[in-house]
Amino acid sequence: MKYYILEISEEVSNFGFQINLPDYYEYDIKNSLYKINDENFKEYTPFFPIFNYKHLFPITDIIKHVFTRKLIISNLFKDSLKGLNLPEHKLYPVTINYNTQNLEYNFLYFKGESPSFITFPGSKYIISNGLGEKKEIEFKSIYEYYQFIDIEKNSYSEPAENDGMPKIGALKEILNHKKNTWRIVRPTEYLIKKENLMTRDLFKLPRDINIYVSERFVEKMNIRGITGLDFKLTGKIKNDYYH
Repeated sequence: MKYYILEISEEVSNFGFQINLPDYYEYDIKNSLYKINDENFKEYTPFFPIFNYKHLFPITDIIKHVFTRKLIISNLFKDSLKGLNLPEHKLYPVTINYNTQNLEYNFLYFKGESPSFITFPGSKYIISNGLGEKKEIEFKSIYEYYQFIDIEKNSYSEPAENDGMPKIGALKEILNHKKNTWRIVRPTEYLIKKENLMTRDLFKLPRDINIYVSERFVEKMNIRGITGLDFKLTGKIKNDYYH
């Protein structure tokens, strides 16, 4: 099975973002779109302004924007999702003003996968410490993965300077903290059970900015003529059938 990273097409990206939030948008209002998350998205109703399209490139079926990592898609794109295996999701209507016309688009919020979707061992990550040193690791179990995440969360603050400690001692403590404080930078390889992959044609994995899609997804979008997106073949997704 082949998997791809969903990307905005280069010809669109070259012109920058197609829409943006207006300056008056309040990030902390009760129904701000920034408050939507995997726990509340089914009941939450975010406020969307009417977006003004000021891009030089003609409007496309997927919209490049900066204010969220979720997708803004046309009705044709929405219709093309029918029959594909998607994670839990919800579609919210949005309006884009294009050439003095208000066009109906959709904000597609889909739930990210949990670490249990991934197989450990078999999945590998690049980690980096506070000194910029990097190495690749493979967690032996999901418990070890969660343990690393907990340690990572608790290690963001550097040791406070102690007035009673000699300066060189304080420096050594800070350097030692940096050397032994590791964080995940990016994944290099995922091992995922075949039965999990068979339930997804589109998915997002924890600690990963990419949106992954199946070969079936790519074929359907190409057949429907969906504009504005590219698909980059990735070798990061492995399944236990081939492993």
